[in-house]
Amino acid sequence: MNTLASTTNRSMLKIGGWSAIASGGFYILVTIYIFGVLPQFGFTTEMFDDHTLLHPWVSKYPRMYQISWLLYFFTQLCLLPVPIALANFFRSNNNDQTHALVKLSPLFGMVAIPLAMLSSILFYASSPLTAQAYVDMAGSVDNQTLILTISGILTDMAKEIRLFSEIILGIWLISTGYLFYAVRNIPRIGWLCIGIGLWTLFVVIFKFFNPYAPLEDALGIFLGLSYTAVGIHQIRFMKPSSEHAPILSAP
Repeated sequence: MNTLASTTNRSMLKIGGWSAIASGGFYILVTIYIFGVLPQFGFTTEMFDDHTLLHPWVSKYPRMYQISWLLYFFTQLCLLPVPIALANFFRSNNNDQTHALVKLSPLFGMVAIPLAMLSSILFYASSPLTAQAYVDMAGSVDNQTLILTISGILTDMAKEIRLFSEIILGIWLISTGYLFYAVRNIPRIGWLCIGIGLWTLFVVIFKFFNPYAPLEDALGIFLGLSYTAVGIHQIRFMKPSSEHAPILSAP
């Protein structure tokens, strides 16, 4: 039974590590796609904040725009196993001082990730519909204004959900970084997570005061690099003691 438990635990740690690496890869990919591929077809980041520019472009390239949100969805989908896997990663070495945080930290990730997935689904589903409706109503200012209002409500709701998820995500990264430092004695990855977590909180808070601030545009690349580093260290630094760690099915 202990052998089965240790094998299952090791498999969970490997899944979490590779999932974090995959999430980081998708974050980097979506950044390249938005800033490298889409501009070749006339897309600009200013369109995110100006629907009179965005809708005509999306109506012309609906699938290309949806791909960007599909890639973002996969960044979160791959991240789903990571909080629980990290809890097992830390639990094998934790002490009484960090025991509560080991249990609490994954909860932040398990809340933030589904919210981010919901946000991407709202963007994916609503953007082509409102864009096509806006173009179809060309010549009718009142109808286009109505479409802009509807699309603005849907977009703002999706943005607020994403920003709220990023606040929780920042807290998760900070707590994870502390556990890497205090439990696993990996200061470099610990300070990396803490730094990215603090930067995430700063970007989101600044976004609330200045909705048009471009800081969030580059946040994905930093998150991608941090998740990749977390995954690599989780796999690389699995110690024999983790083989005997209890299975944590839920935090």
